[in-house]
Amino acid sequence: MSDTFPHILISGSHNVFAEGWNAAGVYAFSGSYKSETFTTPWYIGSAEDLRHRIQYQHIPELNRNKHKHNDPLQYSWNKHGPENFVVWCLEVCSVENLILAEQKYLDLYRPFVDEFGGFNIAKKADAPMKGRKHSVEARAKISAAQIGSKRNLGKVRSQETKDKIAAAKPQRSFTVISPDGEVISTCNVRKFCRENNLKRWNFENMIKGKLRSSQGWKLPPSP
Repeated sequence: MSDTFPHILISGSHNVFAEGWNAAGVYAFSGSYKSETFTTPWYIGSAEDLRHRIQYQHIPELNRNKHKHNDPLQYSWNKHGPENFVVWCLEVCSVENLILAEQKYLDLYRPFVDEFGGFNIAKKADAPMKGRKHSVEARAKISAAQIGSKRNLGKVRSQETKDKIAAAKPQRSFTVISPDGEVISTCNVRKFCRENNLKRWNFENMIKGKLRSSQGWKLPPSP
């Protein structure tokens, strides 16, 4: 390929990727139609693998109406069709310089939705989510989660609820000998300590072998 930029990567029947070309760099989706909405109907991005990002992600997602993270670009693609878009390679660079290179072109062309320039939502190459709005469905899920958290904030669980939660968790069984010499096997330390009025911290340390006994309780002798 020539060293003169920008290169046309995909336009009509021309697809430079079919020639095996590939690199890391900055690219642009450019609408070749006259727009009454956008002064620069461009989307600028960068990728470590331009072929994979454009040919196997961007274009298939747009063709399937699944390009969910950029509604303006998807809307224009649906309205004007892929035949009215050209994909350019603005610059080839090292992977380490991708963000700086992308930011240079974002600042140069300013293809931002809120300025009616183009399709880019985020103005910073290193902050792709900044400025984006969640979908209605996503906002509903976030709101429901926040409401649930607020409802549970400060709420005191009943002992029955605590026992149910403890019972649902995997419990390690243990065997101990009571002060009266009774051998007992069980698996719920919290409940066992509460029912026998035991200090849980000391009792658990005894089970772990860190203490020889706890309030008269002890472990059976090792086999």
